[in-house]
Amino acid sequence: MTRINKLLILNLSIIFLFFGCTPPSAFTFFKKDKLKANALQYTKKADIVSKRQVEAILNVTYLNSVDDEFDDENQNFIVGVFISSDNTKEKNRYLNNKDYSLSMNGRKPFYVKVLSDQHKMYGHLPMFNNWSKYYLIKFNTKDDEENLNVTLQSKKHGSASLSFEAE
Repeated sequence: MTRINKLLILNLSIIFLFFGCTPPSAFTFFKKDKLKANALQYTKKADIVSKRQVEAILNVTYLNSVDDEFDDENQNFIVGVFISSDNTKEKNRYLNNKDYSLSMNGRKPFYVKVLSDQHKMYGHLPMFNNWSKYYLIKFNTKDDEENLNVTLQSKKHGSASLSFEAE
């Protein structure tokens, strides 16, 4: 073997040694989460602000657009609610707070259930905060609705509204 070939093999061995011993980057462990990516596109947030203070936070994910499993005859949402003045008993907090109401295009939901950790979307919500309570909410569909305006209304502080395009 010639001297040039020996140097070439030695140099390539050293290069492979350095690249083979580098620690994995963050991208090595990154998994694509298609459900979370879809949810991110159809999640919005709004605040009810009064006297420069945040009184309530509303996070809404429109499920009909996220996954075909949720696209039934209803308008389905995951709604996260935080109300800063919720100092009452647990049964009177969040969406059970008598000073707040949730509606879509002026209609009340026909189904409200606390989001279970067994739900398909649990753990895939792009906006999740530990202070909010998350609910699976369903509204009846009207054929002529193109825009879905989900509104959290406060008797004292105003409202927050988020708009989605109907599926």
